[in-house]
Amino acid sequence: MVEVKMKVQPRQDIGKQAAKRLRNSGLIPAVIYGHKEETVLISIDASEFGRMLRKEKGDTVILDLMWDKSSRKTIIKEIQRNPVTGDVIHVDFQHLIPTEKIEIDVPIVLVGAAVGVKEGGILEHVARKLSVRCLPKDIPSHMELDVSELKIGDSIHVSDLTVKNAEILDHPEEAVVTVIIPRAYVAAEEAAAVAAEEEAAVAEEEGKEEEKKGEKKGEEKPAEEK
Repeated sequence: MVEVKMKVQPRQDIGKQAAKRLRNSGLIPAVIYGHKEETVLISIDASEFGRMLRKEKGDTVILDLMWDKSSRKTIIKEIQRNPVTGDVIHVDFQHLIPTEKIEIDVPIVLVGAAVGVKEGGILEHVARKLSVRCLPKDIPSHMELDVSELKIGDSIHVSDLTVKNAEILDHPEEAVVTVIIPRAYVAAEEAAAVAAEEEAAVAEEEGKEEEKKGEKKGEEKPAEEK
């Protein structure tokens, strides 16, 4: 698990105007909350926070937030972004209690080249995160999943996964990754099957017609000689 130290600033003002002033000065309004604890209002440096997100590339990170003579070990619980620009506009941090289990989403990282892809299949990454419950010290930064043995039609489900010292919360039958047949290939096979059925139907009709002609000839009596 990666741990990053970050200096933050306590804040008092709340509301849209106060948040706007913070953002205009290069800061992001944020909060720290925890079990049976009073919520702490803080602001974080937008540039520093952005660099951290880019560096960790989606991995779960423990952030040691420090201000004055206080500090809190936290995880990012929610990031709110501007729907137009994508800029971070607010962050919720959850305070970690060493003896208290936490529910958290862990990123799933696929490794290896699936055999099925080499055979013409398409690798579909269905679930990109795994929900787990564990103590803070056991939080994995991410989970690596080897897909190299997957053939066309193969899947890996939640029930196939294990996380050390953690309880997996997702449904066991949920698919995580699968190798599917390309739609174009399926469409071509379906078209070929339809064509074969139509050809068989035509042949069957022609056979029936020939059979009827044969029956009519058998029923005809030879003409009497005069």
